[in-house]
Amino acid sequence: MATLRSKNEDIIIKLYIYKLYKHRGWIGYSLELIDNQQDATFIMNDPQRYFLEDRIEPEIPAIIANIKSLCDNKFKDYIFTPIDEKDFTLKITHDSGEWEISLESDSWKISNEFHNAKECSKKIKFKSTNQLLLEFSREIEKEYIDLKQTNQLL
Repeated sequence: MATLRSKNEDIIIKLYIYKLYKHRGWIGYSLELIDNQQDATFIMNDPQRYFLEDRIEPEIPAIIANIKSLCDNKFKDYIFTPIDEKDFTLKITHDSGEWEISLESDSWKISNEFHNAKECSKKIKFKSTNQLLLEFSREIEKEYIDLKQTNQLL
């Protein structure tokens, strides 16, 4: 799991990646968005629906490289949308010495006993730091390497 936190930790994004045995060349993922401002958790976790490309244009190494380039001030903006179904959009923009993170999707489900599991639209923006972004990229990289090594053992 890779975690991206807001500066004051009221917003947390968790990215999980996993091997797909039936879909070679793709990596499954799920997202969890914890919004402590609203006391709500939003999830995208259908294992048959959410994929990242890993054969022709591997998306996870691109995310890692682009976040590192942002933190090295090689460019100021980055937008990522999965190539498969475009289930979410992640925007990272440099803003006055901080990073503004925007995550938007129409595929969130509210993880709460008081709501049914109907999909909803949610866009969240928050500020983060260089250090938190780099931690996120390192965690993604570690998960990806572990996943690739596990695949070689199978």
